[in-house]
Amino acid sequence: MNVFNRIMMVLLFIAIIALVVVTLRWPFATIAVVRNFLDWAEAQITPYTWPIMLAGGILIGLLCLLLIILELRRPRRKMVPIRKVSGGKAFLLTESVARRLGWYIGRLSDISRVTPMVWARGSGVDVRIDLETAPQVDVPMKTEEVLAVVREQVEDKMGLKLRRVRVQVRSAPFPKEPAVIAAPPPPPLVPAPSTPPAGELDQPPG
Repeated sequence: MNVFNRIMMVLLFIAIIALVVVTLRWPFATIAVVRNFLDWAEAQITPYTWPIMLAGGILIGLLCLLLIILELRRPRRKMVPIRKVSGGKAFLLTESVARRLGWYIGRLSDISRVTPMVWARGSGVDVRIDLETAPQVDVPMKTEEVLAVVREQVEDKMGLKLRRVRVQVRSAPFPKEPAVIAAPPPPPLVPAPSTPPAGELDQPPG
């Protein structure tokens, strides 16, 4: 966008300089050309051409408005100054800050997914942490643990100014309960055949 702006500004200044030189060198001829052009433009305005001219004017206006918005919008800074440095200036990429936070927070227990986002704001950083935790986790306790890690890494380990931290927690769904399979009933007991006493087996019949 900066290159495009420079090219357009150079062309615009060249056109203005050329118009001023021509007007000062041939003032009456320039006025005659402008008058003839205005007369021709007035003759072209009819009930049939007016909607086309209106649509073209609206399109040009929207294009100019878009260019103005792009020009005024400040790009987000991707570097933040390091405070704990003497004898010079040092800067750290916000991408590096986010990568480090993601690694250390991801090592905590009961965290299945972490997405850190870091923005440079003035001389400090704003941090947002999106978490996905186990369903049975203690949310307030885990949030405090995450905030402690963010403060330690950003302020103590990286020497940056922490302006604001926002943590968004999403609990993972509970696992589905396994289906309970009923055990088959035990087989019926079959009574054992009765055996006569040993004395009766030795006596002859009759």
